[in-house]
Amino acid sequence: MIDEITKNYKLIAISGCHGKTTTSTMMSKVLEPLGVNYLIGDGTGYAKKNNKYFVLEACEYKRHFLEYHPYYSIITNIELDHTDYYKDLNDVKYAFTSFINKTKDTVIACGDDENIRSIKTNKKIIYYGFNDNNDVYIKNIKVKDSKTTGDVYINNEYYDTYAFPFIGDHLLLNVLSVITLCFLESIDKDIIKSQILKIEPAKRRFIEEKCKSNILIDDYAHHPTELKVTIEAARKKYPDKYIVAIFKPHTKSRVKYFAKEFADSLNYADKSYVMDISEDRLEIGYDEVTSNDIIKNLNNGEHISLDEAYKLLKYKNAVLLFMSSKDIYLLKDKYKELNK
Repeated sequence: MIDEITKNYKLIAISGCHGKTTTSTMMSKVLEPLGVNYLIGDGTGYAKKNNKYFVLEACEYKRHFLEYHPYYSIITNIELDHTDYYKDLNDVKYAFTSFINKTKDTVIACGDDENIRSIKTNKKIIYYGFNDNNDVYIKNIKVKDSKTTGDVYINNEYYDTYAFPFIGDHLLLNVLSVITLCFLESIDKDIIKSQILKIEPAKRRFIEEKCKSNILIDDYAHHPTELKVTIEAARKKYPDKYIVAIFKPHTKSRVKYFAKEFADSLNYADKSYVMDISEDRLEIGYDEVTSNDIIKNLNNGEHISLDEAYKLLKYKNAVLLFMSSKDIYLLKDKYKELNK
């Protein structure tokens, strides 16, 4: 159905193991003055019949993204995930190769990602990233007052200087893909710059609020890489605060394959708590898998449940990171209630 709906527009399909929703949100905001439809994984969407562009979050799970026929495709990264479906990393890369080969015009991909670089295709790929071997890259990055600035280069030539209303390397990579597409579409630089300043977080993507002396952050992170970059972003934004990571894993298959990697990522925080694994579909052969498989590898971590929100009350002047693709916000709400 989505394929049928999007066929009459210049379809921008945004894929990758992480960052799809955030990049789709950024893209739809920047293209807003030019007329853009969008359908994003956080449940947001908009459509008007006569718009030119259609931004679509294209998910790799069960190869759903192979249904689409994008004019442009964007690939933020490639990693092993959805281990209940994909056999291994090669299987994931094969799916992304098929997705690339369905692109009508140009592929925009993160060139800092080794798995992306290893894909062989005859399609035109424009690479973006931090490294200067990319077609599009950013230099002279400065962070101040919850904002980031940097100089963007395209084909080794200075293109423009941008101010971004966020902090975090992963967010910079996401917005570079947006700038790359705007360059390919010859969109006015002033429009790009003014719209970038209007970018807001997607639902449950590093959403911050104050609770007494603490900063609470709700984030959708559910893969080891996502946990790591989220903790790093919190550390960069709040370098003088104690970082507390609270994580609710999703699916036993993911915990079985990534238990050590989850622990390694959580160890970037000063203290970690792990809830029981959230299950919303039957997974056969994972009966012995529990959140303790993660906890046993933590440097400073323990279990927490919804009834143990009081464990978090001892923290003052700290950052409490609530991370999960499931309902960890219930624990955050319980903590806020106890604080009253």
